Amino acid sequence: MATGKLINPDRTTKTPLGIKSPRKHHVVTHNPSGANPGETLYVRIPKLNTNTFYVPNSVYLSVDIDITGKSGHKNHVVANLGRNLITDLSIKFGSEIIQNISNYDTYMTYKDLWLSKAKRDNMIFEGIQSPEISKLRSGHTASPVVANDTTLSEVFDKKYKIPLDFELLTDHAPLYKIAIEEDIIFEITLAANKEVLVSADTTDWGYVLKNICLEYDTVTDEGIAKTITQMYTNGYGILYDKVDRFKSVKVAQNDSLINENINFPRRSIKGVLLLFLKKFAPGVRKTEDFHNPEIKDVEITIEGMSNQLFNRPMRMLDQWNEAKKFFMSEDIKKDEDCFMDIVKYYGSKNHYGLWIDFRTTEDNSIHGSGTKLQNTKDGIQLSIKKKTGEGPYTMLIYIISDAQIQIQNCQLRSVMY
Repeated sequence: MATGKLINPDRTTKTPLGIKSPRKHHVVTHNPSGANPGETLYVRIPKLNTNTFYVPNSVYLSVDIDITGKSGHKNHVVANLGRNLITDLSIKFGSEIIQNISNYDTYMTYKDLWLSKAKRDNMIFEGIQSPEISKLRSGHTASPVVANDTTLSEVFDKKYKIPLDFELLTDHAPLYKIAIEEDIIFEITLAANKEVLVSADTTDWGYVLKNICLEYDTVTDEGIAKTITQMYTNGYGILYDKVDRFKSVKVAQNDSLINENINFPRRSIKGVLLLFLKKFAPGVRKTEDFHNPEIKDVEITIEGMSNQLFNRPMRMLDQWNEAKKFFMSEDIKKDEDCFMDIVKYYGSKNHYGLWIDFRTTEDNSIHGSGTKLQNTKDGIQLSIKKKTGEGPYTMLIYIISDAQIQIQNCQLRSVMY
């Protein structure tokens, strides 16, 4: 007999016998503790004490940013600084490169536009904030003074968070590093001044990172540590999205047709993302601007077979629905309570991105349902018709694929993508 949730005799909203184990937040000074534009930070995920493991989704870098330049010009940082400090990101598991993203800042900034509005409102630490708060945190006075802005600038000051949100550290069992033989290293290439700073005068301007720290949460529990070690011994898979900046293409203002061939063998391609950027002068970069070139339709050919995914060219009105499939999380899809909306996507807010989804199902919890691309000369052909007079643009092409790390006998056994 069905009772419904509220009068179910077995109903409970709590789980008994909760774990009682020590937890701690760590702030560890990085060596070196400072860095300049263009330098590469090598961030090694440290081994912890016996039976101590990382809490998922807790690992990040914190940095203080000092800005130089002529006074009075209100030099401040770009939006979403935590992403835009990084131009290229490489992640190594031992000697294997498991992730290598050029133009990391652009891809991750676009992806963050698809978070909920409430989530983004609470990401001031990462640098998602109003220009007024950005100026205050960069050392300028506000006029008029807004109490909340002043309070928030005092809380965070010059300190920003750089997320290290690779799936190994976020989406799986807690990482018990002491049980894994290989090093795990993030190689972070820092952006140039023009990618990071906003200013009316670029004379003698610049930035430097100070007080770089690795921060993370840990729990110490012998039983859980033994369980994870057994998993690493018997065989454990880490599922993740492999992101490749495939190509950068110049698109002229009068181009009405863009033809691209993507020959990129993969076991499971989730999709292809095209972002359109306009050239900017130093000091005026708008990191969250992704322009709409008014693409009329897209013909998709896969390994010589035309009219794939759509039985006719993909239309302009299809583009919003395609983008939602991948960039909205499954939770957000339920009510579409997303910072990104259809007006921002197509309209004047400059939040456009052409996503072509190659998966069987749009469910983002499913791994491995993408299109298998063989090592052939045909690959994927895109014939894109755009409105003339739009541009010029730099078109960045990203390919997102299903990938997997396999750990066995407490060491890396294979990387598949």
